[in-house]
Amino acid sequence: MSDILKIDIKINRSKDNKSLLVELGEYGKAVLDLPPESDWWTMHQAIKDLLDLDLRYESPIELTHKEEIETIKPFLKKEYSSFSISPKLPKGLSFDEKTGEITGTPAESITDTEFKVSADSDVFAFTVAVVEPAPSNLIYKVPTMESETEVYIKPSYKGDVDYFLIDKDLPVGMKFNEETGEITGSTKELMESRSYTVIAQNKFGGTSVNFVLKILNSKPQFSYETPFYTAQRDRLFDAYPHILGPIENFTVSPDLPEGLVFCKDTGRIKGMVKKLSPIKYKPDEYTVTAHNGEQTYSQNISILRVIPAPKKLKYDPIINIALRERIEPILPLAVEGDPHTLRYCAWLPEGLEMDVMTGAIIGIPLESGSHEIKVVVSNSTGTAQFTFLLNID
Repeated sequence: MSDILKIDIKINRSKDNKSLLVELGEYGKAVLDLPPESDWWTMHQAIKDLLDLDLRYESPIELTHKEEIETIKPFLKKEYSSFSISPKLPKGLSFDEKTGEITGTPAESITDTEFKVSADSDVFAFTVAVVEPAPSNLIYKVPTMESETEVYIKPSYKGDVDYFLIDKDLPVGMKFNEETGEITGSTKELMESRSYTVIAQNKFGGTSVNFVLKILNSKPQFSYETPFYTAQRDRLFDAYPHILGPIENFTVSPDLPEGLVFCKDTGRIKGMVKKLSPIKYKPDEYTVTAHNGEQTYSQNISILRVIPAPKKLKYDPIINIALRERIEPILPLAVEGDPHTLRYCAWLPEGLEMDVMTGAIIGIPLESGSHEIKVVVSNSTGTAQFTFLLNID
C-alpha cells in the first residue's frame, strides 16, 4: 500500500457515470470497472492490481484528428520479444512490433474503440478515440461598410465547423449563412457602430468572436473629363463632372478666379475669366470635393487662364486683281482673338507678301492665274484659317 500512496492519485467518475477514471501521475490514466460508490479499500486493491500488471497502456486514450500525437508507450515490468495489436489502428497511426509504441498522425476519426496488445502470453485491452478538434481562431475582418454597396465577408478559422450562429439580426438586405458563416448582401440602412457575436460550433466544442459593424453613406464618386483645362479670357468656359456615385453637394478650394462660378449642386464650373494666370503657362490648382454625409471624395483640377485663341477668320471668297499692278491691301474682313498676339501667314503668288501683324496682302503680282490661298492666323493659344480664290489677270 505504501507504494500506491506515493502516487498522486486523482479519481473521477466516467462520462457515463458507470465506472471510475483514475489518474496515476506518471503512470497514466486508467478506467476502473468499479461502481462510483466503491469504498477506498476496494479502489485501492483495484489500483494495486492494475499497477502490478506486467503489460499495461494508459486507457482511455483520446487523440485529435490530423494532429501528430506524442508517442504512446506501454508501461512494462519485464521485457518482451515482440508485440502485436488487434484490430488495426486508424489510418495515420503506426504500431512498432518491437517496442509496442504507437506514433503518427491520425487521418480518420473514430469513437471509443477497444484495442488489444499481445506480448508473449500477456494481453492488455485499452480504448482509443480520435476526435475532431473544436473550432478555433475564428476571425472576421469587417471593414467600415457603405450603404447600397455589395459586401462579401468570409470568416477564417481552424478546425471543422458544423454550423455558425450570430447573436442579432443584420441590417435589412444583408444575410448571414449559418453553414459557412459568410455575410453577404447590401443595405440602404445607415448604422452607428454595433457589436455582433458569431459562434462556430461542432460536436466537440465551439469558439466565438466579436466584431463591430458600422454602415456609412456610400462614398461619393465623380470624374472630370480631364485634370487640365484652358480658360480663354472673355470666352465662355464650361466644365462639369460625370457623377458616378451618390453626392449631396460639392465644394471647391481655393475660390475660383473672377468670372468663373462654381455650382455646389453639380460641381459645374462656368463663366468667363477676366484675367490671365499670374505666371505664364502655369495653371491654377483647385481641389473639388464631393460630400455624401461624412463620406467625401476629392479630385484635383488645373485651370490655365490664357489669351483668346483666334477664330472666325474671313476674307472675300473671290478676289480679282490685275497682273503687274500694285494692289490695294487685301485685309481680313473679320477675325476674333487678342489683337496684340495674332500672327498671319500664307503661301502667295510671286510678287505678293503678307503683313504678319495685320493679315494684309500687299505687293505687285508677277504671275497670272487662279490661286487658292489659305491664310492661317495663330497665337500661343490656338489657330484659325480661311481659304479664298485669288484671280490674277
